[in-house]
Amino acid sequence: MRIYNLGIEKTGTSSLSGLLENNNSVHEHLFKETTNKILQWKDGSITRDEFVNYIIDRETNRSEPFIDVSTFNHFYADILLDRFTDSKFILTIRDVESWFISEVNWISTINCRTHHRNEFSWLKDYMRIKQKGEYDMFITTKKHDFEFDSKIKNNVMKTLLNSSMMEDILEYYYSSNKKVIDLIPKERLLILDTNDISKSDKIISDFCCVPQDSLDHSQSKRNINKNKKKEQIGTLTDYVNYFENKDIRDRFNDLVTTTQNKSLN
Repeated sequence: MRIYNLGIEKTGTSSLSGLLENNNSVHEHLFKETTNKILQWKDGSITRDEFVNYIIDRETNRSEPFIDVSTFNHFYADILLDRFTDSKFILTIRDVESWFISEVNWISTINCRTHHRNEFSWLKDYMRIKQKGEYDMFITTKKHDFEFDSKIKNNVMKTLLNSSMMEDILEYYYSSNKKVIDLIPKERLLILDTNDISKSDKIISDFCCVPQDSLDHSQSKRNINKNKKKEQIGTLTDYVNYFENKDIRDRFNDLVTTTQNKSLN
């Protein structure tokens, strides 16, 4: 059994992995190594064939069965589909608005961490894989200064309104999900709404061919709580409502419609 999640980050992947922990699930398998290879391939440092060989070697050397709930599998879903014909796939999808807010908070975390702690510099490399530019859009101040600096909120609003960041992030959201839906045969794909993961025991257990009573909701809840705590460290989660500004709200809605229509053509 080989089951791969093809959902992007911030779509409930850690909670899904926790739910399936008793069934050899893994979250972000070889994250740094694999994302570095993706970056090299996209930058042209290695060829497509070299990247394909890396993925095949990596996967061939794994012990089966496993359920891989990593957030970067979608970058090479075509290789997994073509070379591992017995594999099945899960696509976790979150509603665009809550996903966007969580993604922007995550980007602000990366900016804050990489500014103050060099050991997180690899996170910016990961961001380069999926975005056209680097977004040092947030004032990278110390954690305890966030609540005191009113400039942060104005900076976020101004930057979102006057940059291509919104469009880039939404394009990534729609193109990544559409690519998976168009690529994977329906009989080998389970699409899960993030909000329904905790209520889909039978669907998940049947698709993954695992006992329903093996699903571990305590681990799933632990991962959800851990992620909520992470999102609040060094971010603007509790400080900014990104859509309280009408200009931001209107632009977001327009871009959602435009980007969604573009992805369908």
